[in-house]
Amino acid sequence: MGRSGISHVAPPAHMVSGLISDLFEWLKNAEDHILIKSSVFHYEFEFIHPFEDGNGRMGRFWQSRLLAEWNPVFAHLPIENMIWENQAGYYKAIEQSTDDADSGVFVEFMLKMIANTIKRLRFADKTALDVGVNVGANVGVNEVKILDLIRENPEISAKTAAVRLNISQRQAERLFSALKKKNLIKRIGADKNGHWEITD
Repeated sequence: MGRSGISHVAPPAHMVSGLISDLFEWLKNAEDHILIKSSVFHYEFEFIHPFEDGNGRMGRFWQSRLLAEWNPVFAHLPIENMIWENQAGYYKAIEQSTDDADSGVFVEFMLKMIANTIKRLRFADKTALDVGVNVGANVGVNEVKILDLIRENPEISAKTAAVRLNISQRQAERLFSALKKKNLIKRIGADKNGHWEITD
């Protein structure tokens, strides 16, 4: 029984090694587009369920890695975050694909999630231009989101920003640090009682 409340009966343990080998062999030789191949791999890995725990995370990790190797832009489109925002649909797609014995439903779901995320990325880039962020500073999507959070609440902490963006606190701290180095934000006052200011 998973977080979604759906149950999954994995293949018998004695079949796992062979199934995983077959899956990687298929990945190596299949001529399908990588967007489709990575989604099929993601689903099949979860279906085979080679580990007692963490199969979903590993499936999402592999899809992210495969896409990033194909095009570096996907290194900035974390599959984990996409799924976190659409957990119900994600588990429903897995369940439907398992019932149908066909990964098509899951592949379609993942392609829609990727397309929607890319659209949001483009919107964020446009937002960066609209609000007057220096284009030459090479501002990333999460950095734009940090700037938006600062506009909402200049006293926001890295910890709170991490929760809002569904990233680690360490990642949030690096984003704040990067924005400071680009002279896009500055800290006014002490760490505990101060606030952030966006520099135009």
